[in-house]
Amino acid sequence: AKDALPELLAAFQRLNLGSNGRLTEEEFARLPIEMIPVKDLKKLSMTDMTQLFQLLDVDGRGILTQSELVDSLLYFVVLDVPMWSLKSLRFLRMINDRVAKIEGDVDRIHQSAFDATMM
Repeated sequence: AKDALPELLAAFQRLNLGSNGRLTEEEFARLPIEMIPVKDLKKLSMTDMTQLFQLLDVDGRGILTQSELVDSLLYFVVLDVPMWSLKSLRFLRMINDRVAKIEGDVDRIHQSAFDATMM
């Protein structure tokens, strides 16, 4: 992955079509999977760039900045983070999404109850 980093950064710039410093999943999927060394992909159990994007997009915003891409690749591939750690991050993201949905539901219920008392 260290060897692939300059090529990934150059590809990031080429694919950053809006020049906004961010890549969407669709833009990232255009990167050739061959840019990541095979041994690193096997270690991460990745078969395409969409899976890799979903792994690197830890906060679940659906975008990657250049620094997120670099930091994530260095963290996961170069520093040899174990797979259980990656799975834990995905699980925590799922929990965070569900908690946010529950909070939104509770807020709507409170607002409905408040509106009903004001009538």
